[in-house]
Amino acid sequence: ALGFYTQDLLVEFAAGVLLGMAYGKGWLRRARAWWIAIAAGFALLVFHQVAPFGLPRSIEWGVPAAAIVAGGVLVPSFSAPSLELLGDWSYSLYLTHPITLAASSIAWRLAGFGPSLLYPVAAVLFAVLGAGLVYYWAERPIDGFLKRLTRGKARSGRPLHGELADASLPTT
Repeated sequence: ALGFYTQDLLVEFAAGVLLGMAYGKGWLRRARAWWIAIAAGFALLVFHQVAPFGLPRSIEWGVPAAAIVAGGVLVPSFSAPSLELLGDWSYSLYLTHPITLAASSIAWRLAGFGPSLLYPVAAVLFAVLGAGLVYYWAERPIDGFLKRLTRGKARSGRPLHGELADASLPTT
């Protein structure tokens, strides 16, 4: 059982849950020094590229990712349309990043590039652009379809699953 709960992806997910809980309980407050956590996270990612230690993925990638996310949580409130767009793309990024990051690694090597300080930047850009494409080509159309399919029906008092089943029946 311990082997299951210590899988890298599950440990990384748990770190995100803990960050969310800490923020929700008010233990993480917006701060002027937010950039330190983000810079440290990116520095660790770059360092991992230059001098990998061979540690578990949840440490080599998860700790820097957690630092970057924590820094993002600490950023004082402001409005930025480009960041709001990234927020819209976040679910697509969550779903596609394993594929786009693997593809970026393969493309990087096929292009003849070796270990470089530029790879983490290129990989993040590749993953974000891939998420944008999936958001516009899949997530948004599916979301719109489901909203049209269920518009007004969720308030009818009947379970939603029954309404979806009814919606798929042919009409006469």
